[in-house]
Amino acid sequence: MKTVYRLIPCPSYDITALESWLSDCAREGLLLQKDGFFGPFACFEPAKGQSVKYRMMPAQKSKSLWTDGEPDEEQQALSEKYGWEYTARIRDFHVYRCFDPAAREPNTDAAVQALALNAVKKRQRSALFSALFFVLIYPLLVVRGCPLMAAIALGTVWTGLALLLGLLMIREELRSLRYLKALQRSLRPEEEAPRSDWKKGRRSYLTGKLLRNALGLLLLCVVFRTWGFSVSHANAVPLEDYAGTLPFASVQELAGEDSGDYRLTFSGMGNNFNTVEEHSELLAPRIIEFNEHAAVKRADGQSIDGGLYVEYFELRSSALARALMRELLRLTKWREHTVPLRVPAQSADEVYAYEGILHSPALLIRKGNVAARVSFYQTSADTIPTEEWTVRFCESLGRE
Repeated sequence: MKTVYRLIPCPSYDITALESWLSDCAREGLLLQKDGFFGPFACFEPAKGQSVKYRMMPAQKSKSLWTDGEPDEEQQALSEKYGWEYTARIRDFHVYRCFDPAAREPNTDAAVQALALNAVKKRQRSALFSALFFVLIYPLLVVRGCPLMAAIALGTVWTGLALLLGLLMIREELRSLRYLKALQRSLRPEEEAPRSDWKKGRRSYLTGKLLRNALGLLLLCVVFRTWGFSVSHANAVPLEDYAGTLPFASVQELAGEDSGDYRLTFSGMGNNFNTVEEHSELLAPRIIEFNEHAAVKRADGQSIDGGLYVEYFELRSSALARALMRELLRLTKWREHTVPLRVPAQSADEVYAYEGILHSPALLIRKGNVAARVSFYQTSADTIPTEEWTVRFCESLGRE
């Protein structure tokens, strides 16, 4: 038999609107099939136009991998006795239908109906708390309380869209809970049941649902795309091929004036060695990830060999740079169990010097609207003193 699919024009919690829509479809000659809900669609079978009453009853059991959430056989048998046939389940409600316009209502006891709605409200509150946790709290835990760094790493626009999607989901859960509370209050004699016209709310509901689904699909595609690029380092450029100007000192500059015999080491060891990756974000117009392994001879004849790692962030404002500096410091202390180092006064607004997990000196620096994390690991017998190279690097940071 041919099946007709139609978009459900109202949320499942809007009981009166959904009941009215299903009855209107029956008058058009479309009867809801058994288990006739599939995602955002309702599945109908063509039939002769007729008057059919639909009623939605709160489901006492949640649907899961272990339970199908269907009503008990005794409940179905009792409903059939009064002319009501169980048809389908949609989220937290069982849908019954009746072809006899004179049949009594399936449940006329207001106290019983109110009690039945308690189970649905409990599940709805749980869904709301879950949405609040996963949208607002869980992301902060994942990024270790560093939302600005996460926004820059994931992309400011995509982070904003993900937050928008989460807020839309929370809004929908709130509307559902508010409607259920109003419905439960309406069961009192002095209250009136909330009613809505599915025809009037159809456009706004479908537009909101389309927006949420489109955002979810788009963000899912971005996650896979971003993961692929992060694994392959597709934007990394070998240092020999980099044509730009670095806004900070390299190993040769840290070695001082008149240094020579510069050469890259660890070449061919993988994509992470001797590369520079530069990109831009809405909050940070220039971001550079720099990795240099090189050997150089100083003017006094000392041979220096080591690796310089720099994360450079040029932000829209000094306020953003200060916020990022705090997050860099928090994340660095959490990851590396740092040991603070004493260094001379630097030509920067904020400097935190420390010894990291590899027992090599490193810096967190903020200079105006620029923030950076730099580590210089020296493997040669001769080394550039920490007090010397940190001064040179801070002086060079943010240069044009």
